[in-house]
Amino acid sequence: MYAIRELETHELPGNNRPSPSADEVLDWVRLVLDISLQRFEGSGGGRTASAWMEGYSAARVLRDRDAALVLCFAAPAPLLLGPEPVVARALCAWELGQDWSTHLGGTLGSPAMEMLQAIHRRRPGAFNEALYAALIAHRERYDDRECDGHTDGWIALIPLGLCCLASDVGIPIEVESPYIPRSLIEG
Repeated sequence: MYAIRELETHELPGNNRPSPSADEVLDWVRLVLDISLQRFEGSGGGRTASAWMEGYSAARVLRDRDAALVLCFAAPAPLLLGPEPVVARALCAWELGQDWSTHLGGTLGSPAMEMLQAIHRRRPGAFNEALYAALIAHRERYDDRECDGHTDGWIALIPLGLCCLASDVGIPIEVESPYIPRSLIEG
């Protein structure tokens, strides 16, 4: 078993607000999911791979499989067929009970892709290393003065969603961070 690695919350510049409570986080995750479902079930703009990943991650955190399936079926074909959204294609295949390994063949590079490959291969050590890298990248992104006080910086939603998926299939989450509240991972 690997030792638990701790990643301290980075104090965002100008952010005098304490970390959000579990209820505040859940309310925010529900809001992200509602917005995503409206966006992808409608025909409006903002239907990007990033927006899809946020909505899907919110569905995983809430353990709402119906919402995850709606997002898979509502995503426009160009979104899932382009060269970038390999992770989205693999997640849709997993939700539909299909072989998702065919979507995981490309080169690694993004922490989300590395986390997903580790889930598929049931490799806890690799998952936790990729999770740690994802959280470092999240912290560095929200360290930017342009993101001063941005609420998205409080929770690393995509890594949190993948943690919930990993936990649900039996992979222990060995990284501790307020960016990924343990109470949400354990559901």
